[in-house]
Amino acid sequence: MKHELNSQNTKQMLCDALIELSAQKAFSKITVSEIVNLCNVNRKTFYYHFEDVYDLLEWHLNNEIKKAISTFDPVYDLNASISFAVDYMNQHPCLKKFVQDPLAREKITKLLNEVLSPKVLELFQQREETLGKSIEPDFKDFLVKYMTHITVLSVLDAIENPDNYDIEKMKRYISIIFDTSMHGIFQQM
Repeated sequence: MKHELNSQNTKQMLCDALIELSAQKAFSKITVSEIVNLCNVNRKTFYYHFEDVYDLLEWHLNNEIKKAISTFDPVYDLNASISFAVDYMNQHPCLKKFVQDPLAREKITKLLNEVLSPKVLELFQQREETLGKSIEPDFKDFLVKYMTHITVLSVLDAIENPDNYDIEKMKRYISIIFDTSMHGIFQQM
């Protein structure tokens, strides 16, 4: 238990250094050497916990975003899930730099898809239960992936280009798209 706590503390310390450095420079320019120097630990300590800086970023995102969004009820909180992701990223300017790095953006995209996909699936399942209709499993799988991915790409674009978006309108539009799409899909069943 004590080793686990020390391990978590070390990971968090490395993560804090990453965030501090990202406020000063582009994510792609941050090195393991800079992180360990800031933490006063050796490189072996870093590599004991993480493969590279991207792995550290992924750990950070998993801890911060995944846990929070996973607690939302999709029926009532799809907007809350999206709001949390957008607000969190807007409140942490370093994440905008992460989104601008292609490999980091890929990891963030993957994580957000993993987190939101089950929420979107739950929306479909709850609608099926409410209406007493079902969607063919392959079609439902496609719809969940499609709607999740479009939402994630919209959120990331809004973070990267905040001047191009009114976040509140975007959230409302996404909600309208989900509702009308689901309504139309179930009418066809």
